Amino acid sequence: MKNLKRGKASKEQKRKHSDLYTAAISINDLEEYNKTIVSKIVSLVSQRFTMNMRSIVNVALLPVLLVYYGVSNTSSIERFRRAMMNGELPDDKKKAKKIIEQRMKKMDKQDDLDWSLSILDSLAEEDPELIESIQNAHKQNILSLWTTFEVLASDLWIEAVNEFPSKLGMAAFKARKERMSGIIIKSFLESGFRLDMSRDFGNAVAVCYDFSGVADIARNYRTVFGEVGKSIHDELKNNKELILLQALRNIIIHNGGIIDKVYCGLMGDDSILGSKITVKGKDVMEYGKVVLEAGIGLMKFVDEWVVMRESS
Repeated sequence: MKNLKRGKASKEQKRKHSDLYTAAISINDLEEYNKTIVSKIVSLVSQRFTMNMRSIVNVALLPVLLVYYGVSNTSSIERFRRAMMNGELPDDKKKAKKIIEQRMKKMDKQDDLDWSLSILDSLAEEDPELIESIQNAHKQNILSLWTTFEVLASDLWIEAVNEFPSKLGMAAFKARKERMSGIIIKSFLESGFRLDMSRDFGNAVAVCYDFSGVADIARNYRTVFGEVGKSIHDELKNNKELILLQALRNIIIHNGGIIDKVYCGLMGDDSILGSKITVKGKDVMEYGKVVLEAGIGLMKFVDEWVVMRESS
């Protein structure tokens, strides 16, 4: 295995394949936005969204973190060994421990990170199975990103309808009234007649609404929020990156990772039809940002609507 030792390779050489394994998604904007939320229902949904995004962040960084922690431990052990060999530690165990702790604090973490990236680059250069494994892990991150947005959109819609049944619930009911009567009766029976429509109406009507696609989500929000919902409807419908994420998710989960006509059309490139999709850490980073921005936009819309509704 080459290039696994510390060396003086250039940053370009060290990070030649960093787009493959590095997926650093920042959720700072989301955490800052959480501080500004007024509505309780939006705050509740955002807490779940933040937890889900944090989990994705941790998993996406796993390839780098595993090597980094291995390198850090190796580095600390090596420094300790050298100190022992050079007689730099006193015989007094307490004093020796203090010196070791001080040195550990001064360790160059950036140096260890560069070494970690160099190791990953070398492995990616030589091991096709590792490349495929990392790409498969990132495909799972893509699935998680879409699912996280879909869950946010449906949960937020349900909580809003639960909170405002007379306004949003009636709009949801009227748009699906042909199906709703039977569903409501079924919901009552399944709950043992304990279903409280004044609090759970959103849960009851949600079964008549599809949240599995961007167009569906946009339409559902326009349906219940009426004319006011046109802005968020248009924002979602025109979000090409979010639509691409949905298409990418569908390729991975429904087509074995083989590019279909829908994805070709979105990309404007028919030459890729039938080829196998590749997902790198860089893609996860970019789509992570798309989900965060779209999620915050959706929550802002509902939060502002609730504030206006409660103040009028």
